[in-house]
Amino acid sequence: MRKRKKQNPEFLKWAFQSAEMPSSAITRGAYELWLRQFPFRRTELRLRPFIPFRAHGDWLRQARESLFLSMGSVAVKMNVARGTYAKIEKSERALTIKLGTLIKAAAAMDCEIIYVIRPKTCQSFAQIVWTKLISRAKDHVLVRNASTGNKEWALANVALRLMEDTRFRQDMGWVEKRPLRRRPE
Repeated sequence: MRKRKKQNPEFLKWAFQSAEMPSSAITRGAYELWLRQFPFRRTELRLRPFIPFRAHGDWLRQARESLFLSMGSVAVKMNVARGTYAKIEKSERALTIKLGTLIKAAAAMDCEIIYVIRPKTCQSFAQIVWTKLISRAKDHVLVRNASTGNKEWALANVALRLMEDTRFRQDMGWVEKRPLRRRPE
């Protein structure tokens, strides 16, 4: 008998609280079943604290002012002129700052940079993938023919199959479309 992996209840709890899910109980149940098999659960958990924040390029100034530091004091710690530091904050607001410069400025304030990439929609990756999967899976013959008690299992199963289906992945733009290679005649 195969051992089942212990699911992380904290992950599932967060995924449902933050999810903008359809009201259908069947769809919600299918999402829960599918989510347990989602291969990037760790990435989802690491991304969780950053979902609600809107990004903008004014973090250096906000951090400096929150720590009651002057531009001059940060400039001294960075070993640059005050005017140069003012330009650094300006380049951050303009989103033209170099990552190395941003790291040095943060270090001068005894802070660190946390580099995160997250969807612009402020949703989790799983939610975005599920939305694409469910749009196709809900009309699948296995889901339509499933009994009411088995619809969520059928929906989750079809979604998992679609996630691995090469043609579906190409249609979604998840893998590049390659022309079929013809064998030499």
